Amino acid sequence: VKGSSEKVVAGIKPALQESFKASFQSSIIPAFESSCQTMFSQIHATFERGQAERMQADESQAAALSKLQALQTVAEDLTGKLHLLEARAESAAASALAAAAAGHATPSAPAPARAQPQETLEQLAARLTADLAEEKYDQVFSQVLSRSDLNLVTWLCKKVEPRYVFSKKSLTAPVILSLVQQLGFDLKTDSNVKVQWLRDAVASLDPQDPLVGSHVPVILRDLQLKLAAMERNAAEFPITQDNDFRILMHVLRSVIG
Repeated sequence: VKGSSEKVVAGIKPALQESFKASFQSSIIPAFESSCQTMFSQIHATFERGQAERMQADESQAAALSKLQALQTVAEDLTGKLHLLEARAESAAASALAAAAAGHATPSAPAPARAQPQETLEQLAARLTADLAEEKYDQVFSQVLSRSDLNLVTWLCKKVEPRYVFSKKSLTAPVILSLVQQLGFDLKTDSNVKVQWLRDAVASLDPQDPLVGSHVPVILRDLQLKLAAMERNAAEFPITQDNDFRILMHVLRSVIG
């Protein structure tokens, strides 16, 4: 019996193995592969969804940050413009006071527009040159500055050396302050002459002066802003590389404090 059983087992064993193998290949393996594919698809979908949500959150945060930065830039720009307008308003008021004081700094000097209404530019130049020869510096500069003509002021500055004029200490504080304000109005032309005069004029100003002291910082800060803008655009303003310009900036910082 035992031998018969072994023969039966031996006879059906190959058939069972083939049947199991066929069942494994046709059912179990495909089912396992399908389960794995489904699992990986779910994992991939979850990952993609997470990435999309993260990118959307990042984009929303970036957009919000961009808007915030834009608003901050606008606010800073408006603040800067407001400060500039305030400075210009104060500067204009200080300049008007300085010019008025300059026009009356020398009572003996008549106002050119009223005293000599028919005076030509050639006659004016001849008269001013004669007064310069007599070193009537405060009188000459007072008359010229009261006209608020930058071309005429520049012409006058070219006629004399600033170091010599300031060494005489003949210019009054209102005249010097008005000179600084008018020369600093436009530094694109005759930059060398204007910077040299500004260098010595600023050094001669006293913020504690009882007549113009309260206006000195206002006009000097306005000048400092203009010079700083020139430094940022050095290619257009080669004067910024000159030693006189650097000295002027140093003197400005020293006087303003």
